Amino acid sequence: MNPVRHIACRADNEGIAVATTGKMALIRGRFLWNMSPLRPEMERFMQFRVLAAATALLSVMAMPAFAEGDPVKGAKVFKKCKACHVVEEEKNRVGPHLVGIIDRPVASVDGFKYSKAMIEFGADGKVWDVETLTIYLKKPKDLIKKTSMAFAGLKKDADIENVVVYLQDPSAAE
Repeated sequence: MNPVRHIACRADNEGIAVATTGKMALIRGRFLWNMSPLRPEMERFMQFRVLAAATALLSVMAMPAFAEGDPVKGAKVFKKCKACHVVEEEKNRVGPHLVGIIDRPVASVDGFKYSKAMIEFGADGKVWDVETLTIYLKKPKDLIKKTSMAFAGLKKDADIENVVVYLQDPSAAE
């Protein structure tokens, strides 16, 4: 006779249901013992469901963050940046091109001479993710004290969000 396994499962309006087989389960920080018996033939099925749910949760958590905003409005705000940067082609001006800037390593555009401060900032492998770029666009000198970028920053959070969305996909503004 096969031993009876147990399942602990809870779903409510607070979040994700978690299930496990065995004698004990940890759900939202609480230990639950011997909840309800699970027929041995269902054990593999439940293990698969738990694994599938965990995989789905982890894949969602690992997705890159995308800013919310309007790329058309972002293109209009980006006009302030066009004196020094381009986003349509890999051509450097006073500043480096911004093609593919999201998740690109800091100070990594070939052929552009970065300031010492920018090189030091990117030396430990930092990338221009949405969060870092948002902080930088608010007030560049707060993030990188001796940056050579003369731009003071964007004052409105909505403008920053719109520019970041535009930089993620400039063609979305067309």
